[in-house]
Amino acid sequence: IIEHGLCPKGDGFVKNEVFHPVRTICTSVRVLNGDLPLVSVRTDREIPKDKIFKLMKLIKSLRIEAPVKINDIIYENALGLCNIKATKTINKIS
Repeated sequence: IIEHGLCPKGDGFVKNEVFHPVRTICTSVRVLNGDLPLVSVRTDREIPKDKIFKLMKLIKSLRIEAPVKINDIIYENALGLCNIKATKTINKIS
């Protein structure tokens, strides 16, 4: 696939990107009764690129109650592909 490539990993990367592209998703989820209205989240593994819009639709529908701690699983086994984890701590409003 690659001619004159200098990096030995390049051929494998290109094959995966062409035939089985995957991405890690970083976005945010609405937080209820928190000191901030959103918490940043990400997938705990890469997902197939063709599943991104379906996953984003699911994430957009989520509402979670504060408090939220970094690394909390916000949604387990989303679409059977990954967990959605918090990447920030949000405290509950007193």
